Amino acid sequence: MRVTNIGNAPAYVTLFGLVQDETTLDIQSIRINGRPVTYRPGEGLYLGLLRPSETVEVTYRLRVSDHPLQNRIRFRIRAVYTYGVDQQTSSNSAFSNEAAVWIESDDE
Repeated sequence: MRVTNIGNAPAYVTLFGLVQDETTLDIQSIRINGRPVTYRPGEGLYLGLLRPSETVEVTYRLRVSDHPLQNRIRFRIRAVYTYGVDQQTSSNSAFSNEAAVWIESDDE
């Protein structure tokens, strides 16, 4: 996924919701701009400071459970960001577009 700061001020960004129901995260696979990063489940994925118009690319692998209860898994990531303007600090959040993985099985 790509995360871009479309605001006018630098912002510290953390992502939440990387792991959906019926999936398991491969913690060793997480990369930000191609570099491996440390991730602690439940704490979010800290991207650091993004300057206005800066984009970072986040990649990671998920494993779908062996017997999923549904044939489609939806993903929607939440970005929490904090920025300062005129010595005032503000925080907010934004959601990504929705992505989905379709699961087909061959039960013969």
